[in-house]
Amino acid sequence: MFKSPWHWMRMALSRFADFRGRSSRPEFLWSLIGLLGIWYVSRTILSLVTVAPSSFIAFLPRAVIEVPALAVLVRRLHDLNLSGWWPIPPLLLLGPVAFIVADLPILQSPTPIAVLSFGFMVWVATMPVVMVLSLFWTGRQGVPGPNRYGSEPQ
Repeated sequence: MFKSPWHWMRMALSRFADFRGRSSRPEFLWSLIGLLGIWYVSRTILSLVTVAPSSFIAFLPRAVIEVPALAVLVRRLHDLNLSGWWPIPPLLLLGPVAFIVADLPILQSPTPIAVLSFGFMVWVATMPVVMVLSLFWTGRQGVPGPNRYGSEPQ
């Protein structure tokens, strides 16, 4: 039976802070598309009312959207019979990479801008790899039947 994208977005948003259970591929995909749309519209509205990008009000849409996005990602990983802690290791790897990058001879200049810009370039270079791995993980079919995280999503 066909279920509309609105159905999947409503389902994900009704469980916005629930990190237990499992989420299907359509629920994951459509909820992320909907959350990105909500974020884009809210950022556009805030820019029209000239809110400074560094203000707390400008940060709110991102903070409000990250919780349901992380929750649906964790539930999607649960559907693959993977731990919800898997998004953490790429973040932990950024610390050692930053120390290695900051120690490069090219960055021994006294300007911190050189270090920041080079670190940003390293981040930009590694993000496609993380994105492809994320798409591979979340795009796979879930484990059929019940697993240690619950029953199969509908």
